[in-house]
Amino acid sequence: MAGIVLAWLLPPEWPESVRLPLRVVGLLLLVIGIGVVLWAHRSLGRAFTAFTRPPRDAERVEGGPYRLVRHPMYGGGILAFVGLSLLTNVTALALTAALALLWRCKSAVEERALIARFPEYEAYRSRTPRRFWPGVY
Repeated sequence: MAGIVLAWLLPPEWPESVRLPLRVVGLLLLVIGIGVVLWAHRSLGRAFTAFTRPPRDAERVEGGPYRLVRHPMYGGGILAFVGLSLLTNVTALALTAALALLWRCKSAVEERALIARFPEYEAYRSRTPRRFWPGVY
């Protein structure tokens, strides 16, 4: 994630002819992505605190954005980083694609752990088929 932010300093910049439209779209995606991440974080409540593991007695969360997708924090984070990349340059967008792939793999590992911990998670996966974005993926 830091690499994406630091890519702001690296070439190549977006061509002048598309820079303004990309910045407008990028800012919109950045704001929406941050909003989704904050909504997901708030929906987790006690189940999640920054930089710590969930408490042993934490329960699964299916409200808020978790009604729509199984990993809204990753989805919102990807939107935010795509937005930031559109504000910056091609290098940032390439790094964002790598981060999205990493989070896709990480979410699969997390889901296996959730199935082991919460057998009813499989039913939630059936009810909530999208991983990151409603109607998309």
